[in-house]
Amino acid sequence: MKSKEDQPKDVEEHRDMETLFFLRYGEVALKSKAVRKQMVQKLRANIKDACKRRGITFDLRPKRLHLVVSTHYPDELEPILAHTFGVYSYSRLHLRPLVDMETLLNDAEEHFAPYINDSVTFAVRAKRDKRYPFSTQEIERTLGARLVPYGGRVNLKHPDITCSLDLRDDRLYLYAEKTRGPAGLPLGVEPPVLTLISGGFDSPVAAWSMMKRGVPTHFIFFELGGFAQRGAIYAHLHQLYQQWCFGHRPKLMIIPGRPIIETLQEHVPQRYRNVMLKRTFYQVGKLLANAYHHSGLVTGESIAQVSSQTISNLYSISSGIDIPIFRPLLTFEKDEIIKLSRKIGTHDIAANVQEYCAITPKKPATRTKVETVQELEEAIGGMAFYQSLVEQKETISVDSLDPNILTYLNVITDTIPKDAVLVDMREPPSPIGTPTLQCTLESLLSDPQQLSQDKTYLLFCDGGMQSAEAASILREFEINAFAFEGGIHRLRKRLPSPQQEQETTS
Repeated sequence: MKSKEDQPKDVEEHRDMETLFFLRYGEVALKSKAVRKQMVQKLRANIKDACKRRGITFDLRPKRLHLVVSTHYPDELEPILAHTFGVYSYSRLHLRPLVDMETLLNDAEEHFAPYINDSVTFAVRAKRDKRYPFSTQEIERTLGARLVPYGGRVNLKHPDITCSLDLRDDRLYLYAEKTRGPAGLPLGVEPPVLTLISGGFDSPVAAWSMMKRGVPTHFIFFELGGFAQRGAIYAHLHQLYQQWCFGHRPKLMIIPGRPIIETLQEHVPQRYRNVMLKRTFYQVGKLLANAYHHSGLVTGESIAQVSSQTISNLYSISSGIDIPIFRPLLTFEKDEIIKLSRKIGTHDIAANVQEYCAITPKKPATRTKVETVQELEEAIGGMAFYQSLVEQKETISVDSLDPNILTYLNVITDTIPKDAVLVDMREPPSPIGTPTLQCTLESLLSDPQQLSQDKTYLLFCDGGMQSAEAASILREFEINAFAFEGGIHRLRKRLPSPQQEQETTS
């Protein structure tokens, strides 16, 4: 793509382009001249990056309070503007030649009439270059009178529709609709941070919230749940990168989860394992943030949403972490987070992934003391243990992720394999009328070889995700394991009734 944005421009360049967009800065316009210039340059660069990814040619002209972007690809450009941080709102402009007052009024009436009806109020707002002899008040008054017969009522203070005219460069610019952008600050005007991301709703929304304030983020993922969770992470980051992350190329650092689970199971009492798991996340994240000059950690924590996120536990877990920990969702309720995930585009991904961990205790500690965390940290090996995890990291460029490569999908089935042994992973299990093995996720992960490589296993749980995680991990041990899609409720429909079993055996 060849962009003209760094070349000299005049109005003739705009005339060659089919469609113009009027972009408003919002908060950026309130900054000092020097800061505003820097932020507008970053906004321009981010729009350029987004257009380059999609092969869209464009022309861009900065003004004090807005940008004008012109393109031959308006339908492709508009979604970019709707997802570019720093764009407060935008309007698609309609151009007419500026001839005389009567032609101006005729053109404006023709354009705005379809917007006016009995159910709306409207106002007319006109701006002009001072070299034109037309009076803006006369334009507003006369055009308003022409539009009233179409059914609308005039409301100059709070109109439903504002009919806007701008007279400049021998052109008449018309627009009535303002589409809200994401607002915020251009991505990249603040230094980068490192986001702890999982497959659920919270952490992608936290990352998005930081990006909205101009903070680029890289990501760290602790792979506790096997290929299913990794697949969800890929899908989350692919969505964030493609739709929101313009002007930034984030990295994903993956830390193996098995050494963490095994160490905590061996050295930490069950009720403290969630706390020490989160402590491990913070300590490893701090080491990586310092190594790569990131300004802090970002988490999706919300006060008291889960046991590790009580104020007492957050304080204890954070003690001694000498870099900032940003929690943009700290006071959000879950439904507010889920609503934002729909806007961002990560909701459907998160809805199909169960956030869990193999070491989740039944009665977790909710008021852990700092001294307890320090003692348990020594028990698991302290900074040497955290450093060993850092040395095992895998680094991936997010722009190279393929969300369709979800290895775990080949373990999911909606049929019962021939001669399969059924494995009930529910806690507690309950009879289903068919002989089953009973194994929790924790027991399978701690000793996967309790299952034979010579048999086929069909795992099931309440919803289907835990069994998918377990089956994908068992495949690593060359155990022929499948997970039943949809969990126990769908499996019951496929199992033979007791009468059918009796008829079969007889």
